[in-house]
Amino acid sequence: IAQASTSAPLPSTVTVRVTGPHTYGQPSHIEVHSPGRPGVSILVTVVNGSWHSSRSVTTNSGGVGSVNLVIPYSSAVTAHLAGDLQHEDARPQTVSVSIPADFVVSWGRGGARDIHGVVHYTRLSDMRQHVLLNPRLALRMVKVTLQYRVGAKWFSAKPFTVYTDATGYVSTVMRQARRNVLYRINYAFAGDAWNTSATQTSGLFILN
Repeated sequence: IAQASTSAPLPSTVTVRVTGPHTYGQPSHIEVHSPGRPGVSILVTVVNGSWHSSRSVTTNSGGVGSVNLVIPYSSAVTAHLAGDLQHEDARPQTVSVSIPADFVVSWGRGGARDIHGVVHYTRLSDMRQHVLLNPRLALRMVKVTLQYRVGAKWFSAKPFTVYTDATGYVSTVMRQARRNVLYRINYAFAGDAWNTSATQTSGLFILN
């Protein structure tokens, strides 16, 4: 009577590496590697709290696979590889990716004119800016600093704090301004559990 022989499954390993992004909205390059496991599907999960996403990546003949993903929040990226008849399950590997926030500043134009890169206003009530902090989350703290130029030097007024609304926006309105003085506004976000810091300074504007 012939007796079937069995052998123990071989161990498996899986690694994951994430590159980028340098700016918000750009894709992160995720590369997974499992030596000796060509043509297998590796599950990549991306998680931050209640937000999550996943993709399956198939390895090439060298056991390497990759995918480009736009990830909105700083997250834990984990590679999962199941075993088969010849291989054990691989121990999942996790790496962290930091995603920067991003400001988009738009003008409240009203009767304003753009002359050589400087927005000219004739009415104080029109001097307003609408600022989007990406990704769009409510109640994110933004430090606002009004800056003005005297001669060749820039000076800063006392900063104040505002919070994004439910759509990720904040708005600033000039309550007073001196005529024929150049102004600009700096917006700064210190970062939180969702994204790393961001800062943006508006273009120049003036009240004629």
